[in-house]
Amino acid sequence: MFDLKKGTPGYYKRRKIFQLLLCFACVLSIFLFVMIGYCTTKNTKNLFTVIAVLSALPFANFLVTYIAIFPFQSIKQDEYLQYLASIHQGRLLAELAITSTNQPTLPIDYAYVHIQEILCLVSYLESKKKIDFKKQEKYIEGMLASLGYQIPVRIVTQPHTFQTRLYDLEKKSMNEAETDCVIGAANLLMDISL
Repeated sequence: MFDLKKGTPGYYKRRKIFQLLLCFACVLSIFLFVMIGYCTTKNTKNLFTVIAVLSALPFANFLVTYIAIFPFQSIKQDEYLQYLASIHQGRLLAELAITSTNQPTLPIDYAYVHIQEILCLVSYLESKKKIDFKKQEKYIEGMLASLGYQIPVRIVTQPHTFQTRLYDLEKKSMNEAETDCVIGAANLLMDISL
């Protein structure tokens, strides 16, 4: 029903709906377990109540994920297709929310992964106020370096700057080994995002 593949346009919207459905299913299961336990034993002190209480843990996990993604908006499909049409070498990802333990979540509209540089466009206004982009760049570079990828990361906030740099990077060719490196780096970006 939902294509929850990270790095595609519309991911935030689909993920929000999916998380809400999971929350609803958990609440429903909690209610059913309590009711089944009470109807069979005429008491709330039973195994079904314990299962209902334990069902609150996945509910909390699904709810926290929903809350984390809630402020972010999906990008426009036509804008993504326009960027995608101009790319022949690197890899274009969309709608990534990079998470780390000591930094706020970084919502990336677009990430262009090339062997020369990973170029990220952030347009969410709250992020521009609260997030130290240099620390985020170092964090992503550190994660890449831990897997052997030595690719610099650059975060920009202006679409024009992103587009200009993307076209400059596209002019630089890559060999097959570098293309494999780009795929690995793109997969890592998706792995460290919500």
